[in-house]
Amino acid sequence: MVFADIFICDNVSGDGALIELKLLNLRGLYNGKLGKWNKDPDYKELEKLDEELRSESEEHLLERKYMFWDKVKNNYKLIDVKSYIEGGVSQLNKYFNTLKNGEARITENRVGMN
Repeated sequence: MVFADIFICDNVSGDGALIELKLLNLRGLYNGKLGKWNKDPDYKELEKLDEELRSESEEHLLERKYMFWDKVKNNYKLIDVKSYIEGGVSQLNKYFNTLKNGEARITENRVGMN
């Protein structure tokens, strides 16, 4: 799972925007379909899956399984696409509530502020 959190703040008005990007990659969808992790899937198989995805309904796409590496649990996790997206929306809402309540701060020691 890849997250890219982007916070944009206007120094004059104080208004800001937070954007969270989620990445659903073809390899994760392929391995979700298999139900196990294949670190080096065949290109032709990925191409075949790509073609399948192009013709599927949104409902069917949301029901698909997706597999990714869970850094916290240190193992692969299998989840349906809909739950994966809902988790991202939930996390985004938590960020906005934190900002709204004035509790935002940077706790990562690798991030510097000027």
